[in-house]
Amino acid sequence: MDEKQEHNLAASLNLKISKPITALKQYSKVLRTTKQPVELALLKRASQITAKGFERLIKQIRAGVFEYELEGTLSKCFIEHQADGFAYPPIIASGVSGILLHYQENNQMLRSGDLVLVDIGASYSNYKADITRVFPVSGRFTSRQAQVYQIVLDTLRFLIKSIEPGMSWDKLETLCAEQISRGLVNLGLLSDSELKRSPKAYKPFMPHRVGHLIGLDVHESTEETSLRPGMALAIEPAIYIPKEGIAIRLEENMLITEQGCKVMSEGIPLEIQEIEALMSNK
Repeated sequence: MDEKQEHNLAASLNLKISKPITALKQYSKVLRTTKQPVELALLKRASQITAKGFERLIKQIRAGVFEYELEGTLSKCFIEHQADGFAYPPIIASGVSGILLHYQENNQMLRSGDLVLVDIGASYSNYKADITRVFPVSGRFTSRQAQVYQIVLDTLRFLIKSIEPGMSWDKLETLCAEQISRGLVNLGLLSDSELKRSPKAYKPFMPHRVGHLIGLDVHESTEETSLRPGMALAIEPAIYIPKEGIAIRLEENMLITEQGCKVMSEGIPLEIQEIEALMSNK
């Protein structure tokens, strides 16, 4: 309701307004953007519960399992750890389904040789985690899958090291675009000449933004143009190659600090060797 509507409502109720009406929305946005210690503790707990879900999930991933079985495992784990449930409809996308950004059917069977992209988050006391990992169904990445995965992982690591207070969202987008574009050239999916003609040539392979704020909503709305201490955000570089059935998106939850940023979603495997070792020990 805007100010004019509020005045009209007051008039219809024969109420007199002695002071100007101030919409609280502008203040609530600022309050929700900058997290207090108790909020950060809740977000951290949501990430920890999500990590427990991934730990249990890795033991179940294999050919023949259905995506909804993995969803059931996650749901049970979240409830056991006193979460409110999922922060958003879980995305458990195997094979080419990983190309779909908001895939929610979760009804396909995992097949050997495919990847399974898992984009999930627990909600704890209404605070939401948002974390994505990718696993090889057969337990080992193919050389091509590993090549793409490493580029996305290197981009994620680079962005985490680069984030600092005062950095604009546009600058963060540019840094991500540069890294992903260079990786696509190395993969033989783009040429230097294509990038020179269009800096956005990478977009078909990563059509979404590099990140978003998190908190009470998994995608907090904000009019902020730069990052500042106390903000909690998710960073998610990706490369999608529909023709090859490869979808790699890696997402971490971070807190902006006075010195840079701190990862809140640690403890969930990211390195190729670590993932393969855990999957071989099921």
